[in-house]
Amino acid sequence: MFKGVLIGRRVFIPDIEESRELWTLGFYGKPIGIAKPKLPNFDKPLILDLIEAIYLMER
Repeated sequence: MFKGVLIGRRVFIPDIEESRELWTLGFYGKPIGIAKPKLPNFDKPLILDLIEAIYLMER
């Protein structure tokens, strides 16, 4: 299970390892400050649109 923090209309995944794992599962979200990551070796937290977070919660 991944843990996120709701900030406005976005969900922030502060844990870097969780961010990498979630992104690897289906390219969900965007690492902060990285426009188009090609590999999951980023060292930034992930930010999800609210609709992405809702979709993932329902899975």
